[in-house]
Amino acid sequence: MENNITITSENQSIPPIEKETHNLVITPESESYLTTTAKWSQFLAILGFILVGLVILLGFTFSLFSSVFNEFSEADKFPVPGFLSFVWIIYIAMGALYFFPTYYLFLFSKKVQEAIQTKNQAQLDEGFRNMKRLAKFVGITTLVVICLYVIAIPLAFIGTIFGASFA
Repeated sequence: MENNITITSENQSIPPIEKETHNLVITPESESYLTTTAKWSQFLAILGFILVGLVILLGFTFSLFSSVFNEFSEADKFPVPGFLSFVWIIYIAMGALYFFPTYYLFLFSKKVQEAIQTKNQAQLDEGFRNMKRLAKFVGITTLVVICLYVIAIPLAFIGTIFGASFA
C-alpha cells in the first residue's frame, strides 16, 4: 500500500482517493494550523531552553556555595547528613533531563516551518518524527515518575509508622 501526502493550495482541487492508495491531504486550513503550532512550539522551546539554563545555573550556584550553606545552616536537622551539598546534583540532573523534550520540541517547530515554506515532505516527516520523540520521552518519564510514587508512598508510610514506634 502506498501512502501519499499532498499539500494543496486554494486553487488546486483535492485528488480523488483511490481504493488501494491512502492519501493524506494537507489543506490550507491544516497548513495554517501546523504553522501556528510550529510557531507556538518554537516559543515554548525557547522558554524551555532558558529554563534549562537557569536550572543548571542554579545547580552550579548550589555547588559553589554548598559548603557555606552547610556551615551556617542547621544542617544537622536534615535526616541525611550533607543533604544540601547534593542538592546541586539534583538541579543539574533536572536541567539535563528537561533539555531533551525541549530540544525535540524545538526541532519539531523548525522542521515543520521549513516543510511548509518549501513544501518538502522529508522535512515534514522529520518534524513529526521529533514530535513522536517528544511524546515518547514525556510518556516514559511520566511512567517512571508514577512508578517512583507507587514505591515511595508506601515506604514513607511504613517509615513513619516505624519512626513513631521508636520515638
